Amino acid sequence: MTSNKDTLIIGATPQGLQAALTLARMGRKVTLIERDQEIDKTPEQWSEQGKRWNQYLHTQVAYHPLIELFTETELTEFKERDNGIQVQLTQRPQWVLPDSCVDCEKCLPACPVELSGGGKPIFEITAPNAMAIDKRKKAPCRLACPLGMNAHGYVALIAQERFEEAYEVIMDTNPLPGVCGRICHHPCEKDCRRQELDEPIAICALKRFATDEARRNGKNPHQAKVPLPQGPRVAIIGSGPAGLTAAHDLAKAGFRPTLVEAEDKPGGLMRHAIAPFRLPRNILEEEIRDILALGADFRLNTRIRSLKDLETLKAEGFHAILLATGTSKDLSLKIEGVDLEGVRGCVTFLKDLWNDNGPESMGRVVIIGGGNAAVEAARASVRAGAETVTLVCLEKRDEMPAWEYEILEALEEGVTIINGLGPGRFLEESGRLSGIEFKRCTTVFDEKGAFNPQYDETDLSTLEADTAIIAIGQTPDLSFGEREANPLDEDGEGLKLTQRGTIKVNGRGETNIPGVYASGDVVSGPSTVVEAMAAGRKAARMIVNA
Repeated sequence: MTSNKDTLIIGATPQGLQAALTLARMGRKVTLIERDQEIDKTPEQWSEQGKRWNQYLHTQVAYHPLIELFTETELTEFKERDNGIQVQLTQRPQWVLPDSCVDCEKCLPACPVELSGGGKPIFEITAPNAMAIDKRKKAPCRLACPLGMNAHGYVALIAQERFEEAYEVIMDTNPLPGVCGRICHHPCEKDCRRQELDEPIAICALKRFATDEARRNGKNPHQAKVPLPQGPRVAIIGSGPAGLTAAHDLAKAGFRPTLVEAEDKPGGLMRHAIAPFRLPRNILEEEIRDILALGADFRLNTRIRSLKDLETLKAEGFHAILLATGTSKDLSLKIEGVDLEGVRGCVTFLKDLWNDNGPESMGRVVIIGGGNAAVEAARASVRAGAETVTLVCLEKRDEMPAWEYEILEALEEGVTIINGLGPGRFLEESGRLSGIEFKRCTTVFDEKGAFNPQYDETDLSTLEADTAIIAIGQTPDLSFGEREANPLDEDGEGLKLTQRGTIKVNGRGETNIPGVYASGDVVSGPSTVVEAMAAGRKAARMIVNA
């Protein structure tokens, strides 16, 4: 702030208060600044008469029309001018505005947060006469969350059985709380400070509980009638977590998002690759409906086959296009027998299985891979009635990239895990898969920590198998972005990609084609649901600010 008042007094000491009051009574405007949260109380060693006089000064200064008092304020710049002195004042955030606070103290019992030493972070100050908040740095759990969710806030509300308020806090930052409450990898819990005493708070499970409880009681996040957005139109290609979050945020910002989805139902790999026992489809559908209620709409069964299709969307009047198609294409192995009947990619297998198009009989199943997708396929195979399910990976047990709790659940369900083996070739009998030959993996990573597996080609072993599922990773399907004659693409090179085969974007999230943005796994490579949501939010912000 810049002050053009007649007199500036720095320091609300008793002397500063007296000077401010004297000048004000002479008709001079006074700005009085104090670096602390409140004016110091009268020193104990003062006489009773001195204490009463100081309290009188506090009261007179606080209510005098010619005195402006700014607490938590410091002088940061001082310049001499021909007509006087110009100063720059910096005030720390005022979490409670003294002019608006009537000191009713209703906020004290309403505050759900309790400090470890007792008491609350909100308290009364006497000069100015108002409430104040001891606002510290963001909690580690909040900093760890890709969406920046206020975990300590809704956990505190749940502890006080204020479930609807907790749900409202959750919905402030997360448009898919029921989804995240079931499948989020909860990095917040890894950084939870409660583990310094015993163990982390079950933040993810509490989010699920609050969301389910609010839904059970008929709580709708958009009960108040929301005016439909009338702003620019944005086409979002893909309706996975990144696309849905971008649509939610764009609609709330007044834009008109349209989700263009190749499948007959929205949700991306959340619907097609995650097991219904982990993510019930009714939960996903409810939260998608909530996003539609904000003013987003869908075009289902609409596949983008070339950049010309993007040109068509632009011609329809879409202000911007966001590519959020994810990583739905399975990576394969370049070994003998990979095309045999019975050898399948992980995403293809899961998509067919959860859309009632799975194999009639799976027999002995071997999953190749050590990540979360491999564990997901293994657990799905158990439920699909496989005779046996064996997961084989290069990594040692403590090197496996899959989350530990997922691995433990797979083991409990009967999955066998074999570490330290890499596939050498698929074996054939009567034109279909009969087994897999493996070789011993001696090291997975090189000295620099890069993935560079080394093998002992003489240490071979064989596993019998009727079904093999390759779960070594996914990549974006960007066949629509290949080079072609296209007015949108000025240099004729198609969408520019990174060395990893993901879409290359600039600092604004825009591709090399003007007006076409990209976000989520199609940019970062395979990630988690909450990380993709955070990427979709960032892309929406970029489009809004473009």
